[in-house]
Amino acid sequence: AERDGFTWSVHRPHTLIGWAIGNAMNMGVTLAVYAAICRETGRGFHFPGSREQWEAITDVTDAGLLADHLVWAATTPAAANQALNIVNGDVFRWRRLWPRLAAALGVEPVSFQGEPSPLERQMVDAEEIWPEIVRRHGLRDVPVERLASWWHTDADLGRTIETFTDMGRSRRLGFLGVRDTESSFLDLFARHGLRVAGSQATFYLWVAVPDGRTSLEWALDLLDRADVVVAPGSFFGSEGEGFVRIAMVPTLGECE
Repeated sequence: AERDGFTWSVHRPHTLIGWAIGNAMNMGVTLAVYAAICRETGRGFHFPGSREQWEAITDVTDAGLLADHLVWAATTPAAANQALNIVNGDVFRWRRLWPRLAAALGVEPVSFQGEPSPLERQMVDAEEIWPEIVRRHGLRDVPVERLASWWHTDADLGRTIETFTDMGRSRRLGFLGVRDTESSFLDLFARHGLRVAGSQATFYLWVAVPDGRTSLEWALDLLDRADVVVAPGSFFGSEGEGFVRIAMVPTLGECE
């Protein structure tokens, strides 16, 4: 940078909560996959970490806020040539957040039970269970080991010291961005699910297509995997792309 005359910045997040698949630091996706397997098998949603992490104050980083921080530093002269921490700006305790995440994910929370219960140990059979979840729900066939990083979440939640991050330097330089941590998790879970637009006047549901596929691709996938017929949104014009239409109609027998 000194030789070629450009500036630099270093951005130091805590545990990331974001959309990207295959990122080992992405605790949000790991916990979502863990909950799906717990729901499939009837297991409790056990907090896997240490007593210190269960009881102590901590923080995380929303990936969207990290992106905002990168743009801010690149366009703010005062932030040039600085090493900067970046976290959501709030703090929380896992003993409060864990049951709230469990409720959002539809699983039964199990609190810290006196010793860690690592995900690597709990999820030793995940590679056998996940393909059945994918098949039953018509999910994109991404290997569970790419979606979830058991070891990294174990490391985050297994620390035996309190860990939170000082945002003082970024604040003094003018960065004021914040995120609500519970919303970071819940927004992520919603994004990985389906957005449904219904109507009080018709028997149709418009369901958002996941994973960036076209409406026709997903409709054919549902037909192939689950014998379910839906109408690709693209059949109804360009504004329908990104959705499929489901007709909520009774069976022929029910009609008769």
